[in-house]
Amino acid sequence: NAVADSSLNLTIDWLHVDQLIDFEQEPRFVQSQDQSLTITKTTELDTGDYTCRARTILYHAEAKATLIVQGKSSFPRWIR
Repeated sequence: NAVADSSLNLTIDWLHVDQLIDFEQEPRFVQSQDQSLTITKTTELDTGDYTCRARTILYHAEAKATLIVQGKSSFPRWIR
C-alpha cells in the first residue's frame, strides 16, 4: 500500500520485466481500485519480475516481486 500526502497526486504504475503494463492492451492484467495487480489465466509467458512504482512530484518508491508460472508437463502419464 502506497500512502502519500493528500495534497499530492499519487500515481501507481505496474511493470513486467521493466516494461510498463498496458492494461487496455492486455485485459488479463487488471489494476484494482486499491492499485493491486491481478493476472487472470496466467501462462508461462507471465513469468518474470513485476515492479510496482508509486510516485508523486516529490518522491518515488518501487517494490519488486518475481512470479514463476509452471505449465503442466507435456510427458504422457505412462512415462515416469
